[in-house]
Amino acid sequence: VADLCSADLDVRYPPHISKEEALRLVESTTRVVGVPVDIRIKHEVPAAQVNQNSDHIRKMKEIAGPQVRAVSYGTEMAFYAQANPRCLVLGPGKPEMCHVPDECVDVTQVPKAAEIYARYAEALAPR
Repeated sequence: VADLCSADLDVRYPPHISKEEALRLVESTTRVVGVPVDIRIKHEVPAAQVNQNSDHIRKMKEIAGPQVRAVSYGTEMAFYAQANPRCLVLGPGKPEMCHVPDECVDVTQVPKAAEIYARYAEALAPR
């Protein structure tokens, strides 16, 4: 039996849970096992949430259609949204295909995404 074990955890938590609450949850889970642990945070990305009723989201839904929805991704948007809350992440592909072996996008979705980007930029451009 090994006298030492290490594990890297990727803990993602929604915006309504604080980093401290997430850490407490991990710590309480390790106590159940009864093994002392040393928890070190190596990398942190803040949770981000976009108001689904904001103008820029409503405009995107008008352009892209009802398939626009909130998803639980870890993206750079979490950093950008701190400076500009009018952020969103949108792209072609299926969410379940993100960051998996053989990740791919149906090539027929790419021109449609480009059209959505162009229409969205035009809609937001000053008149």
